[in-house]
Amino acid sequence: MENRLEKGAADAASYDIVFSGQILPGADLAQVKTRLAALFKMDSDGVARLFSGKRFFIKKGVDGETAEKYKTALEKAGAACELVAHAAQASMSLAPRGATLVEFEPPAAPSIDISALDMLEVGRDVLDHYPEVASPAVDPQAFSVAPPGEILVDPPAKVEPPPPVTHFSIAEIGAPLMAEASLTSPAEPPRSDHLSLAPPGSPLGDGQGGPG
Repeated sequence: MENRLEKGAADAASYDIVFSGQILPGADLAQVKTRLAALFKMDSDGVARLFSGKRFFIKKGVDGETAEKYKTALEKAGAACELVAHAAQASMSLAPRGATLVEFEPPAAPSIDISALDMLEVGRDVLDHYPEVASPAVDPQAFSVAPPGEILVDPPAKVEPPPPVTHFSIAEIGAPLMAEASLTSPAEPPRSDHLSLAPPGSPLGDGQGGPG
């Protein structure tokens, strides 16, 4: 792949060295990979990426003499490369401070016919007709004026304070909660001294209403 630079062009422009994984006719692929690994100090994975079919920039924006040196070194290793003019860099330049980077054209004024419009006198109503608003149906006779100082809102209901508990005390642990004198005395058993036992076999009732 021959694209040598002319002497005048090489001195005036800058170039990119592009490699697409192509080798020179008659070169051995394995030997080319070994030489490129030694030339660029790359491992086997890096060299394999160079031969993936994609375009790689070996060097960008170098002068013509440097581009020729790279091209010669690659061809000695058996690799075919291209020298491409670095046009992107040549076409760019820094704008001066304060310069407008984008041309701006102000929008055209809207076309409005104002010949049909009139200017009203100062103080004149803008509207010729105002809608009538109906007065609310409220009978003022139903209202009265409260005398000065009268409370218009009923006061809140009085809340009775809780009963005092200052006369209460806490008993000791295990103490009876009621005094002994206030405890209810046990009830006396019913008297049975006026009762007597009937003889065996005698009826217990008074004989009224018994079996005939």
